[in-house]
Amino acid sequence: MNPTHLNCRNYFILTLSWKKLFLIFLLLAGYVFCGCDTQKKAVRYKGIYEEKPAVILVANTIDKCQRKDVSQEKTKKKNSLYNDEINQANTYFHQGIYLPLTHLGYYVIQDFSATEILKAKNVTNSENLKNDSLTLVSFSSLYDIDAILFTTIFAWKENPENWSVYVHYQLKSARTNNTIFQIWVKGKKEISISSNGALNVQPPVRSLASKLNVSNELAQRILLFNQINNYVLANLPVGKFAKDFDKDQNKNAYPDCLEYSLDELGTVSVIKIPLEKFEQECFLF
Repeated sequence: MNPTHLNCRNYFILTLSWKKLFLIFLLLAGYVFCGCDTQKKAVRYKGIYEEKPAVILVANTIDKCQRKDVSQEKTKKKNSLYNDEINQANTYFHQGIYLPLTHLGYYVIQDFSATEILKAKNVTNSENLKNDSLTLVSFSSLYDIDAILFTTIFAWKENPENWSVYVHYQLKSARTNNTIFQIWVKGKKEISISSNGALNVQPPVRSLASKLNVSNELAQRILLFNQINNYVLANLPVGKFAKDFDKDQNKNAYPDCLEYSLDELGTVSVIKIPLEKFEQECFLF
């Protein structure tokens, strides 16, 4: 079995212990942007309240991250390690979506079953499925799937002070093909480099690396992804299988584009950013 798969299983076990953290995200979700010009969930997520999806399939993450060149012998080893780190981090990102959605009261098609369904429909590329309305809406009639969640990781950007990742979440109705939830997120993890060039690691990252048996560098990325997934998905309307179903319409919705920052000590700050800034940083610089 692939070691990444084993680590992901450990990750699922570990994330169960983070359920309390996710509940804190739920409590805070309605208050973070209270001082801003915000919409209520009933307005922003009108399609979800109208369609009331219960069953969600999580499509394979669309990975657009650039990998480093491994053709030069001098940098091959270092760049190969980096590429493998990005591959594994993006896998953890995808796997980390299931529990937050389940905690919200949705029935989420599990990874193995989702893979079999996609194979049966000859879907090998999530981006093609997202743009193929006829195939997408067939999931409702054939499999009783109400919505499909598409995620895209556009890029990782790094400098000596922080690592940033640019992500898009888009929930599409399998009945109408309409987008009923979407958000762009810039995730930023503060880092520091010691005088000898090594990555300084704080206890939360070191603990996660030990539990998952991964490098400290990979643990930094996993921690950021886990925080982003919990935070973003906590703002979805509560699902049918939760006791508070249909009672959160007057809570504040997040802006459609935000920056989620995590410093070395684990302190979180979230700000609204223009989509233009997201695009410029992600695609132009």
